[in-house]
Amino acid sequence: MTLLFLSATQIFAQDIGSNIRPPVVHPQAAEKQSGVSQGQGQNSPQKNAWPPKLVFDQETGVRHHNDYGWHQDRQDENYYPVPNENVLWGKDWAGLALIGTSVGGLASLITVFLVAGTLRVSRNMLREAKAATVAANAAVDVTREIGRDQSRAYLTIHEADIRFHGLSIDAHQNGRKDGYVMSCKVRNTGATPAEWFRFRYEFGMGRRGETPTDEAILASGMTTKWTGPATGRDLDFTVEGMDVSNAIHRVADATEAGIYLFIRGSLEYGTIYNEVREWGVFLHADGDRISSYRDGWTAVFANSEGKAPPVKLQFSSLKE
Repeated sequence: MTLLFLSATQIFAQDIGSNIRPPVVHPQAAEKQSGVSQGQGQNSPQKNAWPPKLVFDQETGVRHHNDYGWHQDRQDENYYPVPNENVLWGKDWAGLALIGTSVGGLASLITVFLVAGTLRVSRNMLREAKAATVAANAAVDVTREIGRDQSRAYLTIHEADIRFHGLSIDAHQNGRKDGYVMSCKVRNTGATPAEWFRFRYEFGMGRRGETPTDEAILASGMTTKWTGPATGRDLDFTVEGMDVSNAIHRVADATEAGIYLFIRGSLEYGTIYNEVREWGVFLHADGDRISSYRDGWTAVFANSEGKAPPVKLQFSSLKE
C-alpha cells in the first residue's frame, strides 16, 4: 500500500513539473529588456523584484515587468506581462508533494504498528480464551470424577483365613491327602454394585527379618468371579488348588524358627462406569500356627474330636 502511494505521488510531482511553462516574452520586449539589462535602457525594473512594477516602453508600446510572461490587452491589442503562476508555484507544489509523501509514509507506518498491536491483542485474547476453555473443561472433568468416586463400588478383602478343605484323591508333595485353601470375604463399601472382581495372588514362605524374594514364591494364580457383591454386602470366595495346598503344607512342615506364610494379592474389580479399579493386599500367618491347625485336623480324623478353628490371616502393609 505504501509503495503504491509513493508511486502515485512521484507521478503527480512529475506531472506538475511538466506543466510548468517557461516565461513567454514578447520578441520586441525581449530585445528591449536585453538592451536594458546591458545598460542601454533607463526604465528597466529590478529583476525578480516582487511585486513586479509595470514599465511602459515608448518604442514598442508595451507594458512589461521582468520575465514573468506576457498577456495581450484586448482593448489596445498591446501585450502586457502577468506573473506566470506555474513559475511562482511550481517549486512549492513539488515541496508539497514531498511533504505529502512523507506524511503518507508516516501514516502507513503508524497503520502497520496499529495493525500489529491489534493482532497482538487479538492473539493474547485468543490464548486467554483457550486457557479459560481448558480450565472449564478440566473443572467439568474433576466434577465428573468426583461424582463417579462418590457413587462407584469400593471392594476390599474383609476377612481371610487358612482352613481345611477336605481330603484329596492324589497325595501332596509330602504324601498327605488333607487339603487346605484360603477363604476370603470381599466387602463392597461403595454406593453401587461391582460388576465383577478378580483376585491375583502369590503364596510364599518367608522368614522373619528378611525381605521375601521371587525364590520364596511357592504358588501363584488368579480367581475370577463374574458377579460382584452388592452395596454393603460381603461375598465369599476361596483360593484353592493343589499348588495352593502344597504351599500351605510346605510352611507347616518347616522346622526353622520364624517361618511364616504370606499371600501377596491384588483385587481388581469393575464398576458400573466401565472402569477397572485395583486394591492391593498383603496377608500373612505364622508357620507354627498353621502346623498346629493341621495337627488338630489330624486328631479329628484319628479320634473324631471337634473341628479345629481356621487359622486367621493377618493383614499387613509390610512385606516381612
